[in-house]
Amino acid sequence: MQMPESETHNRLLIVIHHLAIDGVSWRILLDDMELRLKEVKNGRKTDLGKKSSSYRQWFDVLEKYGKSDRLLSQRTYWQRTVKNYACLPVDMGYNGEVMVKDIALYSHKLGAEHTRLLLQEVPRVYHTVINDLLLCAMAMTLCKWSGKDKIIIGLEGHGRDDIGEGIDTNRTVGWFTSLYPVLLETEANNRPDDWIKSVKEQMRKIPDMGLGYGVLKYLNKEESMQGKEPWDVIFNYLGQFDNVVRESEWLTSADESTGLGKSKEQIVNEMLTINCHVKDGELVLNWNYSTKHYKDETIRNLVADYMSKLELLINHCIRQQSSGGVVYTPSDYGLGSNISYEELDRFLHEKEDNVDNIISF
Repeated sequence: MQMPESETHNRLLIVIHHLAIDGVSWRILLDDMELRLKEVKNGRKTDLGKKSSSYRQWFDVLEKYGKSDRLLSQRTYWQRTVKNYACLPVDMGYNGEVMVKDIALYSHKLGAEHTRLLLQEVPRVYHTVINDLLLCAMAMTLCKWSGKDKIIIGLEGHGRDDIGEGIDTNRTVGWFTSLYPVLLETEANNRPDDWIKSVKEQMRKIPDMGLGYGVLKYLNKEESMQGKEPWDVIFNYLGQFDNVVRESEWLTSADESTGLGKSKEQIVNEMLTINCHVKDGELVLNWNYSTKHYKDETIRNLVADYMSKLELLINHCIRQQSSGGVVYTPSDYGLGSNISYEELDRFLHEKEDNVDNIISF
């Protein structure tokens, strides 16, 4: 698109249906485009590297995975997860269909300094990834709101996990995204360190990064998993948008809206969907909610409580880093299936006490 002289850049619009492409694929295409433009400018032939596995090859392996003992052994885990579904609180009782036109958006940002700490400092303390802290704050918020000690959250995964020998999807374009239920169980009187350890360990126990749930439900047609998905809320961390074009010589983000990505009449199955990403050094959280179920005030209060808890966890990690250093949990030693984090804490504390007694003697 040829832009007026008042604009510094022209525009290139590429539209691809989500059935054919996912977020990781966009990064692959943008990297290839950047490389080709660079090589054309320098008069060189472009080498995009070795071709990775095709989408068909990946699906064939996925079918074999569906018949494997590795997957079938997960059936009890997912059945237990599904049985723990409980409906979220609502402001208005409504049993009809919710469509895209019924969804409102409330956006909020985490300040640049807290975002920097969340990305760079916090993960070192408890050996976590950003999703651990984001989901920890989400579980704390939703459990307090619902008055329950557990919550199921629908979580998106990249779906490109290692499920078969010889399959490499690192450079494959397609829609691999998986969606699965995450059951997070809590205790109301937990301290921040307990919350973090508990959620981290529960996340590490999810088999095959959640991929097996969709295979059991849709390929194997597991009877106990049919019907409505066992969640009312979906959470998705989309990564650092800044990194996509930060080092690009040719590509920058455009400010214009891309328009509607969905029909306004499309049915939405969730009452809440939270998408978040990092842009311009800040964590941006977009809360999409059903106006058939929630008042604006309810969502604003919910977001305020979530941000408060997220900052609480971040500040706790920074204090822990200053005072006590790193903290280990069972999954760090490959013991996540054998002992709880409480048992490991007791063992480590007893060991410290014994050392102190020896030194005192």
